[in-house]
Amino acid sequence: MNLVSKMLTAAVSTAAIVAMTACGGGGGGSSTPAGVFLKTVIDSVTSGNRYPLNNDDAYQKYQNLYLASEIEGSGNIEKISLYYFYDEASEISCPQMTIRLGHTSESNLTATYADNVENGYGSLQTVFDNRTLTIPAGNAGEAFDITLDEPFAYNGTDNLVIEFERSAACSANLYAQRGDRPEPRRAYNFGAVSPTATGLDGTLLKATFAFGGGDNTQYYGTGLDHAYPLTTGANLRMQNMYMAADINGSGPVTGYALRLNKLSVEGNYTMTVKMGHTSSDVLSATFADNADKFVTVAQDVTVHVPAGIPAGGWVWIPLNGTFNYNGTDNLVVDFTTSAGQGDLNYVEAVNLGGSQRVYGNNVATGTVDGYVNNAKFRFNGAGMSVLMSTNQTGQAFPFWATEGSMQHLYSAYQLGSAGTINRIECRANNDQAADTGYDYNVSMAHTTAMDLGTVFADNLVSDKTVVYSGMINTPAVKAGDWVGINLTKPFKYDGVSNLVLEIRGTGGSGGIDCRRGNTPNQQLLWGNYDAAATSGSTEAKLVDTRFYFK
Repeated sequence: MNLVSKMLTAAVSTAAIVAMTACGGGGGGSSTPAGVFLKTVIDSVTSGNRYPLNNDDAYQKYQNLYLASEIEGSGNIEKISLYYFYDEASEISCPQMTIRLGHTSESNLTATYADNVENGYGSLQTVFDNRTLTIPAGNAGEAFDITLDEPFAYNGTDNLVIEFERSAACSANLYAQRGDRPEPRRAYNFGAVSPTATGLDGTLLKATFAFGGGDNTQYYGTGLDHAYPLTTGANLRMQNMYMAADINGSGPVTGYALRLNKLSVEGNYTMTVKMGHTSSDVLSATFADNADKFVTVAQDVTVHVPAGIPAGGWVWIPLNGTFNYNGTDNLVVDFTTSAGQGDLNYVEAVNLGGSQRVYGNNVATGTVDGYVNNAKFRFNGAGMSVLMSTNQTGQAFPFWATEGSMQHLYSAYQLGSAGTINRIECRANNDQAADTGYDYNVSMAHTTAMDLGTVFADNLVSDKTVVYSGMINTPAVKAGDWVGINLTKPFKYDGVSNLVLEIRGTGGSGGIDCRRGNTPNQQLLWGNYDAAATSGSTEAKLVDTRFYFK
């Protein structure tokens, strides 16, 4: 059985969410089955690397850096797989092994371990805790799995550091496949415990990351403009085919996003979206022939694209259904845009040289070509993140040492999935000790508005639900960690509407800034440090937020 088959049939664990936690990486999941997918960072394999899986020294420490652009995915990393460079006839054991994962802002490693992690992008998380790593016998080119003690919630935006540290020698040398980069990707130290690395080079281990839920990016490179499906015409249709080998996963698909090729202009597009399996690797000109059976995942939904999303930004299509992808067949995504109002927005299409797209008027046949849209598939089982910040600026509420009222507006194009929300988190902008004394009322509601008004009550007019009321204690956090609230009354988000979140109350003694960034619309409303404020000031800003589903 090959690596993909072994991983896809393995049971996927889900991290428990405690009453109030800070998350350096570990995340929550869903009670429904999680989808799984694999992302492999492949270098041209130049040789084997036996560090840190060797019997030379009692102590070794080793860091490797993988870029977000290489991983092309986000969600709960459940396993890491490395690859045998030589045949290994016997099992190898590496006792007293600890493995840690961490987000980082570094694009090149430094020779000081501590500078490569916990530099404002979250705590370093122990995922394999001081125990024996057993590596079975295997053949050159095959993979061996390292199953993590708990998932690591990788955000797909920051780069990723894997840190190995052991204090006892392995039973034998294990050479893993490696490539060489011109920039520093490995920091290492042999023989003696040291706060700094003794070596720095471009060695990068070939690795596969197994995700249990998350956003699986299908990025084929820089492409050209294509008007469909965000078009101002009417009754237009397009199908895209995504190959099973590219998706490399299976399970419930709950979201789909397209990548813009130009700065967005404001537009509204009403469309129906379907997904289907096919055993063919080419699309025909006849739409109806291109899948065994199409399943509707969005029926006559309106996609609102605001002005100001930069080229390369993502727009989530508001799905209100789920498609269970089998992982074996190719996947066809079918769009019918029945109406478009406002301006045209271009999505990015890349020519793969085959027959992977058919488009035209909503009639029986269309034009076939080799273009396919860069896209993301969201597999069930991980949090839904809205990451707006591009630098470390903070918002002084909700977790602050004062009282106040605040609303945040999340647009459907930023969210991407329907579900029952049972936890909300923001990303801390500063280090902070554990704190007590927060007393909050938290409410949520659907809305069709794209901007918040200055009157709090006017923004919660449809189905306002009090989802939490009471005291909160916050744990110690590092900048970049996630801190949040378990809702006492989960909120059923429809996946199509926009979402308003309101927090009112009094803060603690220290407080935690929440990281925030700019948005195209007025998506932040804050009261002047008054928990009973009826009106306030709006800003085109939004905090980094993560939602978890029941």
